[in-house]
Amino acid sequence: MTVDVKKVTFEDHKTNGHVWLVDVENPAGTDEDGNQIVDLIKVEIIAPTQILAQYIVECLYPQCLVISVPDAPMC
Repeated sequence: MTVDVKKVTFEDHKTNGHVWLVDVENPAGTDEDGNQIVDLIKVEIIAPTQILAQYIVECLYPQCLVISVPDAPMC
């Protein structure tokens, strides 16, 4: 028996509409005046739906302040 191995690339996921560019605001400490520093992060997530993309980001960045998932995946 032979097994055919198919490699699924990032470009394949993009073609199929499974890549979401998610904006995340992540706390990064405080400055010398005590003001909160926030890192703005863009994360490319592979997921079949917007809801799953948001869930994955919530799991990856549980301390994040804001998650913004676009209405449509990357083209």
